[in-house]
Amino acid sequence: MQMGYGYVDTLKIMLNNANEEIYRAMNVESHREIPRTEVRLSFQNKELDIDIHARDIHALRAAMNSYLRWLNLLLEIEEVIENGS
Repeated sequence: MQMGYGYVDTLKIMLNNANEEIYRAMNVESHREIPRTEVRLSFQNKELDIDIHARDIHALRAAMNSYLRWLNLLLEIEEVIENGS
């Protein structure tokens, strides 16, 4: 990660029924540019880690919100596929 990122947070999310497909879908989004941030994802033992480095608190909040929305959408899609509704 580049120097100059003063705000750092890691979201650790346990995905009970999820497999690596959720991680792979999220990883695609990690290559999407969110201004003033760098993001890295990892997945191990059903835990998705989203490491966010941001230049300011507003960029950190925006990135956190974006990734949580994308994750929520993926989980909703997975539920529809599994349950048909």
